Amino acid sequence: MIKKLLQYYEAWMVTVVAILMSLLAVNNREESTWSAFGTHFIQYLGIVTPMIVLLVVRANTLDSKRAHQLWLAAYILYGGTCYVILQTIYYQNAYLIGTILVSIATGIVNGLYNYFFSEKQTKPWWQINFNTFLLIIMCLFALLMAMMSISSEGNPAYDSQERLLIGPVIDGKKILFGFPGFIGYFVQYFTLYWFGYAFFYINQKLLIPILFKQRGLFVYTAGVFGTIMICYPLMAQIAKWMPLDKRLGGIFAASPFDIENGFIAFIIMLFSLPVIWVMDWLQQRHQITILQKQQAETELNLLKQQINPHFFFNTLNNLYALSLTQAKQTPAKIQQLSELMRYVIYQSQSPTVPITAEITYLEDYLSLQSIRKHHPVDISFEKDIDDDQYQIAPLLLVILLENAIKHGIEPSTQESFVDLVLTVKNNNLTFVCTNSVETNPTSHSRGIGLENLARRLQLLYPGNHSLETGYTNNTFTATIKIFAHAIKSIDHR
Repeated sequence: MIKKLLQYYEAWMVTVVAILMSLLAVNNREESTWSAFGTHFIQYLGIVTPMIVLLVVRANTLDSKRAHQLWLAAYILYGGTCYVILQTIYYQNAYLIGTILVSIATGIVNGLYNYFFSEKQTKPWWQINFNTFLLIIMCLFALLMAMMSISSEGNPAYDSQERLLIGPVIDGKKILFGFPGFIGYFVQYFTLYWFGYAFFYINQKLLIPILFKQRGLFVYTAGVFGTIMICYPLMAQIAKWMPLDKRLGGIFAASPFDIENGFIAFIIMLFSLPVIWVMDWLQQRHQITILQKQQAETELNLLKQQINPHFFFNTLNNLYALSLTQAKQTPAKIQQLSELMRYVIYQSQSPTVPITAEITYLEDYLSLQSIRKHHPVDISFEKDIDDDQYQIAPLLLVILLENAIKHGIEPSTQESFVDLVLTVKNNNLTFVCTNSVETNPTSHSRGIGLENLARRLQLLYPGNHSLETGYTNNTFTATIKIFAHAIKSIDHR
């Protein structure tokens, strides 16, 4: 139940924003009651409900293209439109507008993080690291704060002789005609954010790896306080020289040596510690994931190598037996074998192939096997496919057919049969292979062929497949099922 709820984490983030804005709104009222909080929360939650609904639908979709469209619809289309309307009609309700604005900002930051740091994301040459990501976020927030600051100027709701309050408003005309002031705000905000980033960087690159990991907690704590004592007066002095401090009513203490300025640096150091630990852990986990993936790919290749020689050995024996009789169909069968070899050597190297390619392979395989029939064999192959482009890992289905022929048909001294039923419906695949056997196959039903198949399925479709075998009344049945939500996982291999 909890895992299901956490699946909708984006919708929960928007809900938390509504709660935060409700708390801020109540704190600025003379009457702080549960009734007032509930009124604000219902109002703010109502305005973001369409966004929450879109994000819930997004969490349940398997199509990545549709998921991107829903993200754009939630944050950009609805959020942007709602912000413009609210700023026009309810421009005095700063917390209502802030709910939309903060929700959009949260979604964009989360989207950027998922894009750059997702474990499924392949790493191109331009992919950034976490520190660069932080600098980009700092730049975006500096731009946002600069736009809201220049837009709040001259607005009686936010601008007074004592100080400028930064309201959740963005006025394109003020930004355009007051562009030098906008740039001035941006440079000052970015400088302040950079001061905070500098403490984070020192903690990440020097204090934790050198002092904490090598010298222990006491030396690390001393290093933290030493760094703060050296740096904060200089940074506070630079911040006091900025026009922004006076414009906002004095956000820093009057003296650069005031301990309050150092307290800000201490908070950054304190909160950066778990962030750095988490990033180190994520990096280690990512490296382990890469090693596991490489190991799985190596194992898959070895399993394929075990399958292919077994098939070609049997097929060459069949052609040898056919050539001894100087049958006319020998050249055609050799050509058919050539097509199978081309499939195995080239197409099977792809992560997935269309289901039609696998079907053609099965049909050619059956045609080659038919040359060794020394007794009546009834072979049927039923197909019910609703998507010819359904993707499947190559050389999976043929293993059940090989197993049926090796343990059911070839040892048989009387009439036998092989029935194949392949169904693909709504991205769910079911392949059933039923064959006659003369003895109970318990002793060899899990030979190397089926063991390899079980392992490949586990590597390719972990938790999204089933392989079942059974024996009743001289009939052996093997069934493969691959479920719809397994399609996305194999595409990233």
